[in-house]
Amino acid sequence: MGARVNWVTQPESLDAWAKAIAPKTRFLYVGPSLSPFNAWLFLPGLEHLPLRMERHCANALPLAAWLEQHPLVELVNYPGLPSNPYHPLVAKQMKGCSSLLSFVPRGTYDDAVKVIDALELWTHATHLGTCKTIVTHPASTTHSAMGEAEMRKAGIPPTLIRVSVGIEDEADIIADIEQALAKRAVKCGCEVAGARN
Repeated sequence: MGARVNWVTQPESLDAWAKAIAPKTRFLYVGPSLSPFNAWLFLPGLEHLPLRMERHCANALPLAAWLEQHPLVELVNYPGLPSNPYHPLVAKQMKGCSSLLSFVPRGTYDDAVKVIDALELWTHATHLGTCKTIVTHPASTTHSAMGEAEMRKAGIPPTLIRVSVGIEDEADIIADIEQALAKRAVKCGCEVAGARN
């Protein structure tokens, strides 16, 4: 078995791999081209993409603001929040900040998994950008091949939870994470009443 390669920190390795594998597979160029059938499948979704994005953004900002004030949440990564270091740049360049955010609940790896397991409305999956709110625990899914030290170096603590906010009702989205964090608080005996200062 070959050495493990981190494609993020060693992109030249990906290029070398592609050149080595291409003659064997006759797979010379992946490219951004879709088949005609797949392009046709995308068309209905693209017709209402601007409307969906408005709703995604409209739901993501209140969720991020709510999470930022929750006592069981250490950190929220969302450029739409005034506390985010990229907020001034985003405010100049964008109308909205997309539906993607991440947050770090207080506790351990297992605590983050328990928060996700307690969600009822949000879908636990690794893909992004659907109409449903998707939640992912990168340490146990998308980045699980990396060691903890590599993840931390890349800015991914073991408790990080990534969210692709959907177009459901804003109150329902927040209520689901609220009940999941409340269940986590009951199990650990944490106090959740009131916001952090």
